[in-house]
Amino acid sequence: MKIVMPCFYDEFECIADKCTCTCCKGWGINIDANTYSKYQKFDGELGELSKNCISKLDNKNEYRIILDENGFCPFLDENGLCKIVKTKGADYLSDVCTTYPRTTTNYADIYELYLTPSCPAVVEFFYKYENLYLHEETDGNKKAPNESEKQILFDSELSNLFISMIRFPEVPLWVKQYLVLRLADKIKEPYLNKDYNTVADITTEYTDITSFAEMSIAILRSGFEKNDIKYSNLEEMRKKYTSYNLQEIFSQEDYSDIESRSPEQLREQEIEFNSTVYKKIEYVLQNLCINEIYSNLKKNTGNYYLYTNIAMIFIHTALIKYCMFIYLLKNKKILTKEDQIKIIALTSRDFYHCSQKVSALYETNKDVFLPNNMLIFLRY
Repeated sequence: MKIVMPCFYDEFECIADKCTCTCCKGWGINIDANTYSKYQKFDGELGELSKNCISKLDNKNEYRIILDENGFCPFLDENGLCKIVKTKGADYLSDVCTTYPRTTTNYADIYELYLTPSCPAVVEFFYKYENLYLHEETDGNKKAPNESEKQILFDSELSNLFISMIRFPEVPLWVKQYLVLRLADKIKEPYLNKDYNTVADITTEYTDITSFAEMSIAILRSGFEKNDIKYSNLEEMRKKYTSYNLQEIFSQEDYSDIESRSPEQLREQEIEFNSTVYKKIEYVLQNLCINEIYSNLKKNTGNYYLYTNIAMIFIHTALIKYCMFIYLLKNKKILTKEDQIKIIALTSRDFYHCSQKVSALYETNKDVFLPNNMLIFLRY
């Protein structure tokens, strides 16, 4: 058996009341039937909350906690601590509250452990590690995969290849993202047809270090195509797919000011942003890409797979960068680490916990996801 996890997995622990972007606010918190039964036996304040603040979900043997008027879990006290944990202990928490932000997948003899970046404490590790890597443990025993597991194992090999490309040193992240997209686009058809030999032949060029370096240099030397729709398209995506969670740090007035600026003004200001701020935190978004390729590539979401999953991860990083850029303009060149972490965590809530939003983003913007069009959003 083999266990795979991000290098920081065992270091993670909930920071509870110190969290600046708590998972106890703004989200529907589901509880299973067994936990609900335990809560109905509470007396006193917890008993009252359990009776008045939990509703049954339609057609499901599952329940949901009703948030208070400010969007907080009613079981949270004035100091941001869980009343259930303080009174009864962590064993009384529901499965959702116990496991988040952890998820697990197993196939063949492999167990993969993930941590989602919608949690600020997870994002903190993207700053701690300059070049995030995956840790593996094995007991030496191997189990032969069945036919369905062979597909996932192949996906895992592709995931590892894409991660190695993103980790390639001394190359800007946008160049590596574009090369990953170009490769994913080339193998899209043979991949869908399960022609794995052709896929392997195509990927050979990208696994050779010299060849990869030469491709990177060629892209860097290519001319920059001016495109006035970059900011308007990013703003349209932000409005539709990240506006709700970002409301607590942005107001609509902040955006209206940005929309009044010309593309030329924004381009000039983005150049300054890239040279003064982004170059210091590019490795953070690189780590985010690595974490998300590892955790999301093998998930078949909606009617698309592989290429679009990769493209969605990179659109996510482009939107994070755009939101940081706007925030910096709004706050007169002040963008703290805490601000950055909150933006990453809040946008991740939309991208990795709202599958309907993600599907809608793809369905209404298919042209955007072509490699050369993606280059408009990624390049700087």
